[in-house]
Amino acid sequence: MTMFANHLLHTYMTTRLAGSDGVVLDLGASTADFSAHIVDQYDLDCLAFEAHPGKLDRMAVHPRISLYNRLVSGSADEQRSVAEQDNGFVWVSELDAELGGETARSVSVASINLAGILALAGGRPVALAKVDVEGSEFAFFEAATDAEILRVEQFTVEFHDFLDPALSPSVDSVRRRLEGLGYRWMKFTRHTNGDVLAVRSDCLPAGWKVRYLIEKYHRGLTRILQRMLGNAA
Repeated sequence: MTMFANHLLHTYMTTRLAGSDGVVLDLGASTADFSAHIVDQYDLDCLAFEAHPGKLDRMAVHPRISLYNRLVSGSADEQRSVAEQDNGFVWVSELDAELGGETARSVSVASINLAGILALAGGRPVALAKVDVEGSEFAFFEAATDAEILRVEQFTVEFHDFLDPALSPSVDSVRRRLEGLGYRWMKFTRHTNGDVLAVRSDCLPAGWKVRYLIEKYHRGLTRILQRMLGNAA
């Protein structure tokens, strides 16, 4: 088995999922395709959270996937009105910045933070949290306690600094905090932080650093070759 896998542009460490008795958190689930992938590959329970109510009837249905219409953020049980975006697919964001895909519609949805999510997970270990919450990741991490964060063995995060470069210092703040708690930060994208994996140090297998570098630069070389071939065509 490979040490790393990528699904829907989210990289995670496979060695923590094979044979795990933990649960996976799909935060910003969209249609829960990531959850369906995890169930298919590892037969683990998934808790899937999606803010846009219009996606609920299109979300993957499986006995091992629990679906929640909640806005993952830093607050708990607040009814929030968030702007709808459409840039080829529909999503919502609580960012104040103009993102270029506003539809002039808004969605009313209750918020949930990491404490509330962990309560739903019960006492089970969290083998993986996929975080793709359209800019709410900063409030999500800021509001979480150290103990709550440390419940999670690994985070695969799409930071949305590519939507607004002014968010880059906020990414650095999350990185410093996670590294201070003993997580190792692995970045798989070149110019932004669209695919970041943070793994708790005690969950890392032997040889992880070499495998990470091989995985990262193999992807980079593959992208370069694809561009070269495309230009040649």
